[in-house]
Amino acid sequence: IPQIDKRTLILWGEADDMLGTDDAERFKRAIAHSQLIWIENCGHVPQFEQPEITAKHILAFR
Repeated sequence: IPQIDKRTLILWGEADDMLGTDDAERFKRAIAHSQLIWIENCGHVPQFEQPEITAKHILAFR
């Protein structure tokens, strides 16, 4: 993960019970040019649980 050198969008469900939320912060710290966005009312799969919000953030990141 520290070798990633491209702008990276990290979308993380604030109720992720598979990986938890601590890993989101670790990813953010490990990837130099990353942006972490917390998805409210969402678990581990934001693209299915909150598809409109997920798409909005992806499109805005481009």
